[in-house]
Amino acid sequence: MKVALYILLFALAACASAPEREARSTSALFAKDIGVVRAAAMSSLIRMGLAVQSTDASGSEQGVAARGDGTDVHVALEALTPRSTRMTVSVLAAPRSDALGRFVDGVESVIAGGAPGWTAPAPR
Repeated sequence: MKVALYILLFALAACASAPEREARSTSALFAKDIGVVRAAAMSSLIRMGLAVQSTDASGSEQGVAARGDGTDVHVALEALTPRSTRMTVSVLAAPRSDALGRFVDGVESVIAGGAPGWTAPAPR
């Protein structure tokens, strides 16, 4: 439920933002566990040059927010089953930005094995 709240807050922030940026969102389903999809999402964000601002993990739902170069991205992940994950992505960027498409393409590429994936840092 926290992730849904983050998406709502992100959408509200988009409405109050500067008019030169627009919010876009999409969802995708993956036949992979939430950890694999999260790693692919983090890898895609990093390759796009975005800095991760926050992460949230609460059981079967996880969220990641990133920002950089006039683009804000929020990723909400939901484990539907142990082997399937729904990813909802919201992007606030310039009107003609292809950030949403680049992010989703990057995630799909990592999951398909076409790009190196992100790995979580070791716990301290």
